Amino acid sequence: MTTYFYAASAPTGDVVTYRLDQAAERITRASTAPTDGKLAAMAIDVPGQRLYVADRNMPGILTFAIDPADGSLRKLATTPTAGGFVYLLLADGWIYGASYHEGIVGGHPLTADGIVGPAPLPPLSLGADARCHAIAAGDDGDLWVSALGHDLLYRVARDDTGAITGLRSSLPAAAGSGPRHITLYPERSMLYVIGERSARIAEYRLAEEPVAVRDWATLPDEIRLAPGIVRVPGEEPPERDPATGLPFTWAADLVLSPDGELLFSSERASSTVSVTSAATGELLSWMRTEQQPRGIAVDPDGQFLLVTGELSETVTLYRVEDGGRRLRLADRVASPPGLLWAESAVFLPDSGQ
Repeated sequence: MTTYFYAASAPTGDVVTYRLDQAAERITRASTAPTDGKLAAMAIDVPGQRLYVADRNMPGILTFAIDPADGSLRKLATTPTAGGFVYLLLADGWIYGASYHEGIVGGHPLTADGIVGPAPLPPLSLGADARCHAIAAGDDGDLWVSALGHDLLYRVARDDTGAITGLRSSLPAAAGSGPRHITLYPERSMLYVIGERSARIAEYRLAEEPVAVRDWATLPDEIRLAPGIVRVPGEEPPERDPATGLPFTWAADLVLSPDGELLFSSERASSTVSVTSAATGELLSWMRTEQQPRGIAVDPDGQFLLVTGELSETVTLYRVEDGGRRLRLADRVASPPGLLWAESAVFLPDSGQ
């Protein structure tokens, strides 16, 4: 059994495969798959041995075959999309994408051999100012889409085939929070969202009438940041709040541990990664990390955390200890610049899975 991490670079167009040696607590750059794209989000299908990567240049989705023997990638297909997706979700034989620039949500069926097919219906438009950023699939068949610019979670309906059919309802997020990345509890009873502009995690109970339960901080009091701003593509925002001189809050990724106990998050303005308890909301640990950390990934055993940085040329591996109360630096290795996304997977080379 071998664990691999995959990381995608926007400026170089590379998808890098890192092999994890758990016993030695080390990662090795195993292979690189070059593309001509501006790569963003990824989604991985371990049983199908497929990796999907969004290319914002085309725009489109690249389908790669994964060799379970060494984790290397072979490009199978490129499928055009209606917008440049910044988030990908695999669910029920489909792949769904959210576009921050165009404010759309689109769905593409997968073929029998795991290739992304053409979209059967036009994408759902929520408006460019919605700044759509992430998607989660509820067990009722609906999709939840975070709209950073609207401070809303949109509930999107699908038909029996999986195609997106329209907007069902919306759920308010805290004003000024900028809901960004979403993760679901394994049983899908709870949904967690990190606010890009607040660096707080909001918890929602998904029942017949979904409702916000509580929210909590991912940063300690000693880190002082100004409330974040909505960032407009193509416009260079100010680095600091002119009123306070403080950097603007700019939270990024959110990942749930495999056992559903811990939430890992990254905040770019302070270059920190944090661990909070999904049960209590307690901030368990935090530390300075890669410069402007964007993508994070936890191995399937929940023992190691990989962190990438948008302004770094290294990736860092941490060992998760004491129930998340300690992140111990295990390894740091070279990487392409501008890594935006990370995924992890375990393969069994002998069985092909």
